[in-house]
Amino acid sequence: MAGSSLLNRSTALRGDHHESPAAVLGALHTLHQATTFHAFHVMGDSAALPLQQPSELGDPHPTLGIVGEVDQDLEVRHRQAGVLLQLAVQRGQRLLDLAGRVVPADHIQAAAQVTYQKDEGCKKTYILNDKEVYGKGIAGQVESIGKAQGLQIAGNDGIDTKAANFRTLAAKIKASGADCMFFGGITQNKGVQVFKDVHAANPTMKLFGPDGVAESAFSSKVGSSVEKMTYITNPTLDPKLYPPAAQDFFAKYKQKFGKEPEPYAIYGYEAMKVALLAIQNAGDKGNDRQAVIDAFFKIKDRDSVLGKYSIDENGDTTLTDYGVYTIEGGELQFDQTIK
Repeated sequence: MAGSSLLNRSTALRGDHHESPAAVLGALHTLHQATTFHAFHVMGDSAALPLQQPSELGDPHPTLGIVGEVDQDLEVRHRQAGVLLQLAVQRGQRLLDLAGRVVPADHIQAAAQVTYQKDEGCKKTYILNDKEVYGKGIAGQVESIGKAQGLQIAGNDGIDTKAANFRTLAAKIKASGADCMFFGGITQNKGVQVFKDVHAANPTMKLFGPDGVAESAFSSKVGSSVEKMTYITNPTLDPKLYPPAAQDFFAKYKQKFGKEPEPYAIYGYEAMKVALLAIQNAGDKGNDRQAVIDAFFKIKDRDSVLGKYSIDENGDTTLTDYGVYTIEGGELQFDQTIK
């Protein structure tokens, strides 16, 4: 596979508690010294990512894919540039037809959310979303799955992310008679303020959030009274629940970097591993983008650090386990697994 190139993006592991891709790639080099490849590391958000051809990167070989968080805008622009294989590590809806994921898709998370809410006694949920692709998408999925499973949906409102507070909206939620709230969105889109204001007006209401708020930037700022009523879904699990191969990864990572890896590091690791596997499986066509894409979609029953999975016809993993978390002392605490 010498002569091929993988484009890596830093925002895949963004946030206060996520390692840089350099750390994940460093771990990959450390654990698999025999693997050789070129990796071009791009810093910054997708909006700032330049539309560059491989030759402009000082690399004469074709860029075969992106390992990182992939949103629709990034996919469209890199598809136009000829970058066809994309492996999304983190959140997002289905992306056209050439993206793959090692993290369970959002409809799996939405189903886990509905199960979690019903297990916690929710009868009537009020949904808010941040009007972005991810937030609006998962909010809509929670709404549709919730209705199908007998959960009453009191409303699904998009918020104004430029608003100073959401007290009026919190009062509307109270008047609806809902006993639970779900926020489809990310921390950066006023997630903390939404939870604080809804809690202030509805102190006994249970508050639910997706992986978009599963980070210390959220958990450390909501405050002690809010955290007692907050429940979050996230694809990462308790490290002890991963297979033996993952335990080896955790141990070697700590040996190399002097600290425990953050939850999403293992997904960054596996995303790179499966990208390299696709190139390897393409054989003497390992520099051919379509051959690598075809090889990726043919991956079946792969034993990995995440467990055994296949890639389905949509490019998604067949893994379905989602972790559910509470918050204690400003830190996320693993509670249980929803299958």
